[in-house]
Amino acid sequence: MNPYQVNLNLPPNYTKAQKDIHQAAINFLAKNSEEDLTVSKLCKVAKISRSTFYLNYGSIYELLTEIEDEWLKQLLDLDHELTNSERKSCTDFSYFAQVLDFIDANLSFVKAFLINNYNLRLVEKWKTALKQQFWDRLGKKEITSQQDFVFEVVASTTINSYIYYAKHGTLIPRHEIYAIIAKVLKFLED
Repeated sequence: MNPYQVNLNLPPNYTKAQKDIHQAAINFLAKNSEEDLTVSKLCKVAKISRSTFYLNYGSIYELLTEIEDEWLKQLLDLDHELTNSERKSCTDFSYFAQVLDFIDANLSFVKAFLINNYNLRLVEKWKTALKQQFWDRLGKKEITSQQDFVFEVVASTTINSYIYYAKHGTLIPRHEIYAIIAKVLKFLED
């Protein structure tokens, strides 16, 4: 049985208004704190009426959770490559390059939800998702408390590494990042 479950609440499709509201919230949070975000301010940024907001969302919390879950879903779609049975080598870095490209392409989201506003809800879901990927990669075995602790450390470090990368982009060349990742994956497989 899978000890790590991530539940994402996502609609099957997004309307143009929902996409606009998402982008407006990300843009606002990239420059402001989450405490400053109100429905009125968001509607002004998104250039929509309050009734349009409430037609789609019951609260700011509901909106932010949906945005976080959508971003995490996209990242999890990439994470499936980590458990690809064809990918045996710890030095096959196409997956990691895709994740770093994803971080680069979503810097405004990362800034809004992980740098400017450190979102613990998102981080906890992301850690659980990473642990699930580690568990899948190791063959879906029973997990001991010691292994769970190692998974927690590696997941936390992974997330913080991506945040560091988003903040400092070019300070560490990608080939050095890949070498570090290879060491961690080898450690996990031992």
